[in-house]
Amino acid sequence: SEQRLSREELATRQAQYIARELALDEPTTNKYVETYCQYQREVWALGPRKGLTTEQRFDRSQKILDLRKKYYHIYSGFLSEQQIDKAYKLEKRLLDRMGKGKGNGKRKNHRNRR
Repeated sequence: SEQRLSREELATRQAQYIARELALDEPTTNKYVETYCQYQREVWALGPRKGLTTEQRFDRSQKILDLRKKYYHIYSGFLSEQQIDKAYKLEKRLLDRMGKGKGNGKRKNHRNRR
């Protein structure tokens, strides 16, 4: 449960960062953070991609696509299309950066940056 807490905290921080980048007001920020974390929880509930067969991976990808569609409609209730678009781009950049930092790359990445 300690890992879940840090995962939730991470999602909250990501959402707050994206909300800041979008310059959302406080009520909209709270709504966005809440919705973003809810979306992440639904994605986590699908389980990891590791160890799945190709067919299971396709199935999981489809479920994520369905979730994105569902949450797009929720977001469009309080964000403009441009804001949603920018939010997705920021989210992708954050996730890409996290992916690169995972596992054996953390210290090595640090050296490369200099």
